[in-house]
Amino acid sequence: MLGSPTFDQLENGRFRCKETGHQLPGAAIEEYSNGKGCRVGLIDFAVKMNKPPPNMFKQDPSCRSKLICKLTGDTINKFEEHIWKHINGKHFLKKLGV
Repeated sequence: MLGSPTFDQLENGRFRCKETGHQLPGAAIEEYSNGKGCRVGLIDFAVKMNKPPPNMFKQDPSCRSKLICKLTGDTINKFEEHIWKHINGKHFLKKLGV
């Protein structure tokens, strides 16, 4: 859904994730890219930058690990699988008019 993170190489040989700002050694890029922290960071970045499909959601003010759907008002967990499940669900598609 969100793709892979992008990295900038720093002077000291380490890399910085452009989306999350996390710094790490070159050997840890693959492990970091597949980790939960990176995936949640990419979702946060997409919501903040208003990129689709996460542009249909806003951050839940009471819980950092949840999103609120702007269309249905439903609260969902901030995981790619949960976002896709909600977007492809009957309730969302009915509100969308599909």
